Formats: sequence, structure tokens, C-alpha cells
Amino acid sequence: MSNELRIEKGVPVPPGTNGKGYWIKLFRRMRVGDSVLVPGVHISALAGQQSYAAKSVGIKITRRTESGGVRCWRVA
Repeated sequence: MSNELRIEKGVPVPPGTNGKGYWIKLFRRMRVGDSVLVPGVHISALAGQQSYAAKSVGIKITRRTESGGVRCWRVA
């Protein structure tokens, strides 16, 4: 069968880059009412990272889809 997956041994796992550190740094700089437009992404692509990062720094955010991307506001 040509579509069968091949098991490989000895391939090292690259370091993780989950992105939450980026959002934590950004959210710490934002004040209530500030927003940021993330171009070229779907809202579901940001939900987990942003929610975790916002909770980590003790703020509340909301997101809305706009033409061309997703806008995220700090609301509290």
C-alpha cells in the first residue's frame, strides 16, 4: 500500500514554540481599551493561546473577526 505511514526512529523533537509567551508579553503592555489586529488568521487559530495568556496575566480580552484578520481588545 503506497499511502501507508512509515515509522521512523531517532528523529529528534524540535524545541516547542506554542506562542503563549509572545501573547503574555503583548498583553502586559496593553491597557483597557487597547486593541491589536492580527492579519491573515482565523479566530480559532488564536483562541487557545490568547485565552491562556490573558488568564496568566490576569486580564480579560475579547476577539472579533474583521476583514483581513482578527482584532483582539483588552476589556478588563
